[in-house]
Amino acid sequence: MKFTLIFSGAESADLSIGCVYAPCLLWKVGGRTVLNPHPDFPLYRKGDFHHLVETAAVGAKIEESEKQMCLVVHKLGHGTRDCFRALEEDLLRYGFEPTVVML
Repeated sequence: MKFTLIFSGAESADLSIGCVYAPCLLWKVGGRTVLNPHPDFPLYRKGDFHHLVETAAVGAKIEESEKQMCLVVHKLGHGTRDCFRALEEDLLRYGFEPTVVML
């Protein structure tokens, strides 16, 4: 699995972030890696979303976005169901209301 997080805001402030595994977790905006939280561990860890918001340049945009967002789950990729559950829990803990779309 891999994941795409789509946040909405003002007309000019929409933001999509990829949560991909190559082979470890990478947060990507477009083709650019914005954070590699733990290059020594391949999967998502609880708190990785918080780390993204706190340390990446896109953190302020995430915090300013509307709390309803879309979490797209792609079947391909190296993420697991546990990664999905941990990411969803992190989003909920952060106050987001994800609409999950399975592709």
